[in-house]
Amino acid sequence: MQTVFLIVSFLIIAVIYSMVGLGGGTAYTAVMVLTGISKTSIPVIALTCNLLVAGQGFYRFRKAGFFNWHLFWPFAVTSIPAAYFGGNLHLSDKSFGIIMATALILAAFRLVFWRHPPDGMNAVKGNYLPKMCLGLLLGFLAGITGIGGGVYLIPVLLLFRWSSVKEASAVSALFILVNSLSGLAGQLSKGGFHDWRLLSPLLLVVIIGGFFGSRAGAVRFKANSLQKIVGVILLLAALRLIMGSL
Repeated sequence: MQTVFLIVSFLIIAVIYSMVGLGGGTAYTAVMVLTGISKTSIPVIALTCNLLVAGQGFYRFRKAGFFNWHLFWPFAVTSIPAAYFGGNLHLSDKSFGIIMATALILAAFRLVFWRHPPDGMNAVKGNYLPKMCLGLLLGFLAGITGIGGGVYLIPVLLLFRWSSVKEASAVSALFILVNSLSGLAGQLSKGGFHDWRLLSPLLLVVIIGGFFGSRAGAVRFKANSLQKIVGVILLLAALRLIMGSL
């Protein structure tokens, strides 16, 4: 029953998140926490699923003409090495639980309470230092937790009017893709992952979910109500982690 629940949950998550250029790492992580998956397996499974879903999202948004390389690279140049370092880091169960719970709570508030500002972009170019610092932080978080960072990156891009909504989704999708790949390399270099039989069906369903969600998302930008439901799930998972760390 646990495997069936995970398969159905991952399929739904892949559809919802890929519609807005995200990989789904926060929600995959929350579901695995609630079902008691090993803490050593959670980041590996989440990062691998992120790769497949965000990769499809990036392809669709880029094909539709929304990707901006000049906006992307300042975040990526620091996030990629930081993701590997975070993935390679050995943490105690308590430290991992605290970091994961904090990341889930922040992501939940973003999904439940965030309101998109008016669409539009600033004419101001540059701002490389704050972008590189944010990339460093989000990459490190991605490597540790399996959360690709896009759920935090999109609000920043929109808040500072560095991009349009769909351009933010395109940049976020590639950001998640490169961070997930780097973080996964760091995680696997530690060894200790054994849930290959569980990973295989989950990869299949997120490929299917990402295909349909990214096709819809490149044309329409909806799914706000469903994201609020996901936000509540993230809070429940964070609460379980906090209780387990006390």
